[in-house]
Amino acid sequence: MRKDNVQTGIWLIGIGVLALTNFWWPGIMFVIGLSALASGSIQGAIWMFGIGILAWFDFWWPGILFLIGIGILAGGFRPARELVPAEDGNIPDPLSADPLADNEPSFDNGGESTVIDSQASSPPPFSPSSQAWLPARCPACGAPLLTNEVVWFASDRAECPYCHTQLQP
Repeated sequence: MRKDNVQTGIWLIGIGVLALTNFWWPGIMFVIGLSALASGSIQGAIWMFGIGILAWFDFWWPGILFLIGIGILAGGFRPARELVPAEDGNIPDPLSADPLADNEPSFDNGGESTVIDSQASSPPPFSPSSQAWLPARCPACGAPLLTNEVVWFASDRAECPYCHTQLQP
C-alpha cells in the first residue's frame, strides 16, 4: 500500500471523526500526528501527539519541558551524519541550502539524479550501475540518499537510514 493512500485515508477519517465529535482542538493535532507517523516521521508524530496531549490536559508548564526532552531523545536515535572535509580542507556547513549541490550526479533516472558521494570512506556493496534506481531524496522523509549511507539488502532493495523506509526500484 502506498504511503500517500494511507495518509489520505487518515486525513479523511480523522476529519470525519473530528466533525462528528466536534473535538477540533486539540483533536487536529492527533490527526496530524497519525499522518506524520504514517509518513515515517517519528519526531513529527511525537511533537504533534505531545502538543495534543499538553493542550488536552492543559499541562503546558512544565509539560513542554517533557515534550522537548522526548523530542531530543527521539532525535538521538537517528543515525549521525559525518561531515567529511572537502578537498580544500573546509568542513561543509550542515545548514547549507542543499548538501547534494556540490556532488556531481552520476546517473539519469528518468529526471531524478542519483548522487554518489565521491568522498565515501568505503565502497558500496553493489556496483554503481545496480544502484541507478536509487532516488536522490527519500520519498517519505525527504532526506538525501547517498549510496554509501543507505542500508543495502540487495542490489534492488535498500532502506533510508533516517526513517527506515524500504526503497525499491
